[in-house]
Amino acid sequence: MSITRYLQSLKRSGSVRNIPNISEENATFLQQIIRGHARTHILEIGTANGYSTLQLANSFWDIEQMPDITTIEFVWNMHLEAIHHFETCGAKKITAIHGDASAVIPKLCDGYFDFCFIDARKSKYLDYLLDVLPKLADDAIICFDDVVKFRSKMENLYTFLDTKKIPYHIEMTDPDDGLMILEKRNLPRE
Repeated sequence: MSITRYLQSLKRSGSVRNIPNISEENATFLQQIIRGHARTHILEIGTANGYSTLQLANSFWDIEQMPDITTIEFVWNMHLEAIHHFETCGAKKITAIHGDASAVIPKLCDGYFDFCFIDARKSKYLDYLLDVLPKLADDAIICFDDVVKFRSKMENLYTFLDTKKIPYHIEMTDPDDGLMILEKRNLPRE
């Protein structure tokens, strides 16, 4: 089965089981950023069943060009399911870590990741951002999912960005989710 058909099947399965996977529109947009900016070291917070991770990997599905992806998931059964999907697809450049992202992130290499996708517990988005900053390369891009749909759960993130006058862009690739895009170079070095 092709990766495209596998992803379609995984998306349908996730929908039936109420797994909050990213939309296909958001996946396509993220792939364009990764390809367009030649991102090679990706950090994902919130793996779920692995759908979004495989979409990120699908940015360059040639196994030799596939970016290195580190993905963190807190829910044990979702972590195991994601690993199954990665193995089934032959995605060997994905490192899946089970645990609380706030405990895992400090153990990662500093300055390594050039792209970060955050789609986990919405009320912790600001915490995740502050935790990942030292782990990001200077030219890193950070994307948050669901910033319109669940804005009320992440008011502290919006307050932080507005107070610090940090520029961000919200891309409405689908009707209600909203993807927020930040660049590390615009964030404080504290």
